[in-house]
Order: sequence, then C-alpha cells, then structure tokens
Amino acid sequence: MPPEKGIFQIIVLITTVIIYVATVNLIFHMAGGNIPVYAPGTLVVALLGYVLGTYLYSKIYE
Repeated sequence: MPPEKGIFQIIVLITTVIIYVATVNLIFHMAGGNIPVYAPGTLVVALLGYVLGTYLYSKIYE
C-alpha cells in the first residue's frame, strides 16, 4: 500500500532541505565561516524538493 502523496512530498521536501542545509553549513564551516544554520537559497531548494517529491511519487507509485 503506497503512502499518501502529500505525506510522501513532505518527507522528500524535508529530507532535501536538511541535506542542503547540512551541506552548505559544512562548506561554510570548512571555509572558515561561523554562521550557524544559514543557507542561501533554502526556499528555492525546498520548492525543488517538493517538485522532486511529486515526480518521484508519480514514477514510483502511479
């Protein structure tokens, strides 16, 4: 039984944003920055995560 489409989209969105923020913060930290939990473009990545969730759901479960 596949998960609901909305739940799947939210899970992919949150996962994408967490990976993006962690990666950008790691890059900032390695570059010598001390700005915690700030990542430019997070809203754009969240939108892409939502679109990716919709695409993956349609490919996997439909």
